[in-house]
Amino acid sequence: MPTTMNATFTGATRQDLRETNGGAIVGEMMADLELTANWTDGQSTNPWSGKADNFRGSMNGQDYTLTGELTVAAAEAKSLTSTIGRSANTIALPTGGTTTVATGAAAVNLAGDVDDGSGTPHEVIMSLGGSFFGPQGTAISGPATTQGFRAGGVRSDLIAAGDYYVER
Repeated sequence: MPTTMNATFTGATRQDLRETNGGAIVGEMMADLELTANWTDGQSTNPWSGKADNFRGSMNGQDYTLTGELTVAAAEAKSLTSTIGRSANTIALPTGGTTTVATGAAAVNLAGDVDDGSGTPHEVIMSLGGSFFGPQGTAISGPATTQGFRAGGVRSDLIAAGDYYVER
């Protein structure tokens, strides 16, 4: 994991749609991701920008698409912060000397409105977490969750959980 990063990552998320009561899987949701990190180790402000869009999937055997996008900026406006963390460990080598190994973690929140064609947009929040992989943090993968809200802030009858993968 480097000590600075200015990179754009693209990829996708795939999540199971579950009923909030009982947890039965009723379908799947996929979305495209484009995230940009502008970060320096020790930074306390949000290093992320970007979006999730092209929502599609199936529910109860029927294909669907959703219009709209979720953005890091909209999540930040709701005080849902996004971060990058770096941890460095110095390890003694059996042949003498030491080497330093650094790992990185990402937490990205996105928010916005999506519409299923009914003309009534729903507020949605997506959270991505995970680890950086590869030389200089070339990819990120980890768990992803999505929650929707109906008018008045009432939680929707479905939640989504799965994973995501993005790379430079």
